[in-house]
Amino acid sequence: MYTCNHCKKKLKNVPYMCSNNKKYCSFECVPDSTIDKPYSNQYFNLMDGIRDIELDIENIKTLEDRIDLENEIEELSTSYTIEIYGDSEGLFYKRQIWLLLETLDELYNKAHNIFMETKYASMPSVIINWEDLKRIIGEKNASRIFEIFKDKLDKFIFDNVYFTWSDYKYTTIDFDYYEDKLKFATMRDAKYVGKLYRENFNDIFNEPFLFLTEEQLEELDCYTYCIDIIKLYHCVVCGGWEPWERFTYYDNLKLYKCDEHCGCNEYDHLYQDET
Repeated sequence: MYTCNHCKKKLKNVPYMCSNNKKYCSFECVPDSTIDKPYSNQYFNLMDGIRDIELDIENIKTLEDRIDLENEIEELSTSYTIEIYGDSEGLFYKRQIWLLLETLDELYNKAHNIFMETKYASMPSVIINWEDLKRIIGEKNASRIFEIFKDKLDKFIFDNVYFTWSDYKYTTIDFDYYEDKLKFATMRDAKYVGKLYRENFNDIFNEPFLFLTEEQLEELDCYTYCIDIIKLYHCVVCGGWEPWERFTYYDNLKLYKCDEHCGCNEYDHLYQDET
């Protein structure tokens, strides 16, 4: 941590080093007498770029975000290496740019390892496997369970994350899906919705249309009535939501990914030529 020589603000990030050998928190605090020097414009522009990168690292949410920022850092480093190539003796700001190239390397490593040091987003969820339910108790019976359950869900707020794309939020359930993945704000809501789902079976088991055999009841019980109340984690590669046990660590990518969706395979060989 350092103190700005002008406004006395304390900051942790890289300071603006000026030709008067003092440190400043921003370009606004830099005195005019230090600005009009050889390579000063290039230096201050690079400092602004570093500050932007520091903010962008904090906003990385996906592997694509990370790759874009890594490319930006590499391009910035290359362009400034070319810009200041040659003798830097006696030129204060040219020397400072050389030092900042090391900072860019540090920021690249920080961005590259971001998913090793941040928690993956997770949410309490209810997963209902309609396909297995149809197979075990039949299409008609499963449809009846679905209709009753759907009516009870109307008072709840949730996102159905069965599909991975995020441009559109599904806030309903669909009997034609292989399964529904209902993401709730709290585990309490998820457990209560799971209870409502199971109550459907108790309500209609004695109705004539069900006619379940002992074998069907045993399989239904074995599959826990085709419902799971579980915490799902957000895959930073494909955008899907999956149980943590489906995630695998990839050392070349420095992250965990679920490999459950097509988008997860796109970057499997990224960085491997660098090792």
